[in-house]
Amino acid sequence: MIQINLSPNRLNKNLSGGVLSSIELPREILIGLGGLCLTVLIALHLLLMGGYVIQLTQQIIYKITWQKMLPEKKNIDSIGQEIKDLRAKITTINEITSKKAIVWSQKLNSLSDQLPKGLWLKSILWDSKIMVIEGSAYSKQHDEINIVGSFAANLKKDEGFARDFRRLSLIP
Repeated sequence: MIQINLSPNRLNKNLSGGVLSSIELPREILIGLGGLCLTVLIALHLLLMGGYVIQLTQQIIYKITWQKMLPEKKNIDSIGQEIKDLRAKITTINEITSKKAIVWSQKLNSLSDQLPKGLWLKSILWDSKIMVIEGSAYSKQHDEINIVGSFAANLKKDEGFARDFRRLSLIP
């Protein structure tokens, strides 16, 4: 379809250009606006780059600080592990001493009372469920085996000593 517009130019509506095409600005203003937009973009870029550099610097400082603290952290972790081990040992000791309520002074007193002449105790070890008594025997009559056997028999007969143990045996 062909349109013919016979009205003067000043009354015509420009249908193809829109709002911006009807505004006629001088070339200097357009260059100034373009420069302003470019300046704002460069300033925004520099601002964001500065923020990035600051964050990168903080991250490097945190890494250096962490590296300085790492040996101390390892020491603290090892102390924490030692504390856990000690608590486990304390728990074990409490279980041993409180559940059975063994009166160790009576046990040691019975050992002392039953100890014959010529027999010496080297060590007494308690390993959660087993009591090990190590010693030496000497006799002029060469009856060391009899001395040790009578010592073990006397301990079995002593109710104060034997009641907390299921079995008493000799191991050469």
